Amino acid sequence: MSEKLKALADYELYLISALAHGAKVSDLPAILGYFGFSAHSMGSIEKKLKAMRKSQGCATNMQLVYVLRKQIIHVDIAKALS
Repeated sequence: MSEKLKALADYELYLISALAHGAKVSDLPAILGYFGFSAHSMGSIEKKLKAMRKSQGCATNMQLVYVLRKQIIHVDIAKALS
């Protein structure tokens, strides 16, 4: 895998960070809404994840999390989902 890392947009950063902290893809709209991002449909979230996986040469979301692990921030998913 080549070094293709670039700065993530805030939306992408929260998306990948939530996954890194154990969030399910189905929980992502609620988590993103909690952190002030306009609610997005599951379809648009899945499209974004697919585009991110493709740009990083990853086959799965977990592989994407691994590749972007140095950019992950703390996201309290339990608080976001309560």
